[in-house]
Amino acid sequence: MPIRSDSYDALAEAKALEGLRQRVFPLAPMQSDGCRAAIERPAERVARAGGKLEIDPDLTSALLKDQEKCGQ
Repeated sequence: MPIRSDSYDALAEAKALEGLRQRVFPLAPMQSDGCRAAIERPAERVARAGGKLEIDPDLTSALLKDQEKCGQ
């Protein structure tokens, strides 16, 4: 499960996770096309599997604008 680096220490020291193997994979920030895909592709996969999940294009735009404001 991915976690933010600022939360890593608390999670790494959690008693409930004692004994589990930990592996660290640094992830670079995604570019906006990668973020767009992360937002929209799950709905595409659900549709291909016969389900229904729609992502409003305005939501995608708002999330990408927020991401730009945060500098990530």
